[in-house]
Amino acid sequence: MIKLLLSIVFITLLCGCAAQPSAEELLRAPQLSPELSVVQRALNAYLGESAQLKYPRGGETSSPFLFSDLDGDGAQEAVVLYQSESKGLNVHLAVLENNGEEWLVTQEVEGPSTDVESISQGNLQYGTGNELLVLYSAAAAGAEDYLAVYSYADATLKENSVWPCTGYLLEDLTGAGKQDVVMVREQNEQLSLTILTGTENELHLIPDLQLDKRFSSCEAIAYFSKNGQHYIIVDGLDQSGYLISQLLCYDAQNKQLSPYVTSDMLTTVDQTARLKPGLLSTDINGDGIVEIPVVEQEITTVNSARRLSFITWRDFTRKSNTVVQFGILDMEYGYFVRLPVALMGKIMVVDGSFSNSWQVCSLDGGRWYLNVVAYAKEKQLPNALQKYQQLCIVGQTRVMAQLNEAYFKYETIVFDEVYLL
Repeated sequence: MIKLLLSIVFITLLCGCAAQPSAEELLRAPQLSPELSVVQRALNAYLGESAQLKYPRGGETSSPFLFSDLDGDGAQEAVVLYQSESKGLNVHLAVLENNGEEWLVTQEVEGPSTDVESISQGNLQYGTGNELLVLYSAAAAGAEDYLAVYSYADATLKENSVWPCTGYLLEDLTGAGKQDVVMVREQNEQLSLTILTGTENELHLIPDLQLDKRFSSCEAIAYFSKNGQHYIIVDGLDQSGYLISQLLCYDAQNKQLSPYVTSDMLTTVDQTARLKPGLLSTDINGDGIVEIPVVEQEITTVNSARRLSFITWRDFTRKSNTVVQFGILDMEYGYFVRLPVALMGKIMVVDGSFSNSWQVCSLDGGRWYLNVVAYAKEKQLPNALQKYQQLCIVGQTRVMAQLNEAYFKYETIVFDEVYLL
């Protein structure tokens, strides 16, 4: 008897069980902690009016307040994002220090737009203090955002520069023991990568690297290191609306990024085009390496046209056998069934015996491995589905599966962590 391991990873696109908040609850401002209230009152006293706090739209910091030792003196400064009636519509950033008795505004600066996408901090110059990174929202849809990097020393806030960009990440790309900023920017009507790195006294730019000319937008940017090498993956759209991915490697000797060429002398862009919105590169197995999804084959049956696909997740830095995971992606309901890599090229998918169902079987149809069905949650299960195991619920649909126990055992099913498309 063949014993195979089947792991099923679910990608939940839509869920929600909690009661919806009322309009009053949505409009009510969050209650500030006593510490934050003290900082806000100090800012209001400095302005002579009540500041309107500005919450970042995304990023790891969801608060308009950030506390950090910006100047490396061992004490934390407070950073506040706000708008005020007397200063116009643009977002302002204020830095406050505590003199032991009260918070006092030492510096403030006006941002280039009316909203903030994210605020973060990083150590770019080997020092004991931190730089501030604020991504200001673009003024119009489709335009680039603005990334501002601020340094703070001697009660003075220095705006190093403001760069238009469509995305950035903060990592130790150069391997120098500090963080670098990697920005995706549009240069001469083509997307490029720019690295902002620092010495002990200054920040400077590493020359731009133009991305593949097929990129029309940047959807995501990711970083990983492997065997002492540092890599960047950019996911974006081409002019036809396909998602493509480019893998780049940092050359420490020449101090620059360069496109990574795979062992078959092709670029990853040539191998990764996929008409699957949101199917981005990710560390699919949690080993610290970011894998790129590749659509191996669209699955066409009577019921599943353009819905199901055979896909692999690949580590292109491998010299051989780049496939890390293999399985079937259901884009309509949002889940991924991971199958043994040994089954690649040896199986096919046919329609199942129920509506919205499909079956994995051998190429000759002589044996079946797996039945999957999407069934309305509010309906009572018919007798024929009583032996199916419920895998997940997506919206108003429950996804259920039946294994051929001659090849798979229910106790061998492993439920991996949920990740989002």
